[in-house]
Amino acid sequence: MSKYIKERGYPATHLYTSFYFSNFLLMKPYEQDGKIVLPLQLMDDTVIPGMDASQLGLWARVAFRDPKAWIGGY
Repeated sequence: MSKYIKERGYPATHLYTSFYFSNFLLMKPYEQDGKIVLPLQLMDDTVIPGMDASQLGLWARVAFRDPKAWIGGY
């Protein structure tokens, strides 16, 4: 959809979301060596940017309140 909008020159702001912290609730943690482990196959130093899903509307509201500052942004 972003490509379509860009090709036609429509004014738009794209709001890309990251990992929702609530996704952790869907995982089945287990205990190993006295630590709680989530079943994610990642390197030990991996950083997972995330946010609470309830904040998504707040970010969208910021863009709607000042569209000139955000049109064409990501």
